[in-house]
Amino acid sequence: MFINIIWFIAFVVLTVLAPRFFMKTIRSSRMPVRFGGGFFVGFLTLLLGLISILGILGMLATYMPRGSEVVEVQVAGTAEQVERGRALASFSCAGCHSIDKELPLSGGENILADVPMPIGKATPPNLT
Repeated sequence: MFINIIWFIAFVVLTVLAPRFFMKTIRSSRMPVRFGGGFFVGFLTLLLGLISILGILGMLATYMPRGSEVVEVQVAGTAEQVERGRALASFSCAGCHSIDKELPLSGGENILADVPMPIGKATPPNLT
């Protein structure tokens, strides 16, 4: 989020400074600079303004909290549900989140040890 804010501030600063360069360009005494540079800097000003507007809208949509209600869920916690959860964890989670591929899910194994390329380590966390 911090990097996104830095980029957004940079685009806003460029958007604020771009019209000044546009005015300098169209006041030039040389005709090619006036028209060619004026067109380029004017287009750049509009583009930076559009990026700044889309940036603020995207950041608002991403980072603003949503007003949805929290749903209260009641779980019975029967022996059948606990056994089903244990079976699901053994089947789908223990392969990565356990050293010996069994419960409990203690984490700690480098799952990239078998990869032939040296791309680093990936150690899944403890899930218990």
